[in-house]
Amino acid sequence: MLSNKMYDTLKSLDLVWLPALTTFYVTLDSIFGWGYGDIVAKVSAALCTLIGSLLGLSSSTYYRNLGDGIYLDGEEYDE
Repeated sequence: MLSNKMYDTLKSLDLVWLPALTTFYVTLDSIFGWGYGDIVAKVSAALCTLIGSLLGLSSSTYYRNLGDGIYLDGEEYDE
């Protein structure tokens, strides 16, 4: 399971930074002809999908543990 800081960092990377950098590169590639724009876009899409899936799994585990009355550090709590 991911720490809150790691989760927030990966979420920001997945939702903001990777798409922004990909768009920037692909746009400049179409202007300047750098090459590999299509490959960069495909790899970025695959990476964003993977990170998003891992974040979803982490979130699901987090909420399932809360429903069991267990904090993330393994300690139980009373409702």
